[in-house]
This record gives sequence, structure tokens and C-alpha cells, in this order.
Amino acid sequence: MKGKIALLSGLAVGYVLGTRDGRERFEQIKGKTRSLWNDPTVQQKVSDAQDFAKEKAPEVQDKVVQTAKDTVGKVTHRGDNGGEHAATTSGSTSGTGSTSGTAATSGSPASSRPTGQIG
Repeated sequence: MKGKIALLSGLAVGYVLGTRDGRERFEQIKGKTRSLWNDPTVQQKVSDAQDFAKEKAPEVQDKVVQTAKDTVGKVTHRGDNGGEHAATTSGSTSGTGSTSGTAATSGSPASSRPTGQIG
């Protein structure tokens, strides 16, 4: 019983001293970080990085759009090369509550694509 009390007392003292020292050190780090962030050289570099990002954003956007279009084209036309390709799914529902194993089509291009397997 004495050992448990001593252990709990030691933990409590360590916690109190640790949090004081920890909080003081945290405030020091926070102050140094704030002064570094507000340094004119750092702010100039931040401004340069923002300008660069604004300059390159249209190029990146064009590449993302083109890649997305290419990917959609590949997925849409993957079964056009001579036969059935991933037209069935194993045990998925077709939107009507049945588990017939084939994807339901409603006439729209998006719903006429095979679902389930990618490959």
C-alpha cells in the first residue's frame, strides 16, 4: 500500500513539474516561431511562393482537366476492343433491388457503362 501511495505521489509531482516546465518551453517555442514567421525575409519568401503558385495554377488546372478527360475516355472505351469486358458484377445490385449480376441501363451514357470491376 505504501508503494502505491509513493508511486501516485511521485506521478503527481512529476506531472505538476512537467506541465509547468512543458508549458514554459511551449511558450518559448511559440514565441520563437512567431518571431520567425514575422521576419521580413520569411514573409518575402512566402509572398514569392504565393505568386509562383498563382502563376502556375492555370497550367496545373489544364493538366488535371486533360488527365481526367483521358482517364474517362479510357474507362468509357475499354470494352470496345472486341467483346464483353467487365460487363457483369458478382453479386452487386442493379439498382432495382435484384441481384441479377449485370448492371442496369437506363439509356444515359453514364449508366450504360459496366460497373463493379475496373481493369
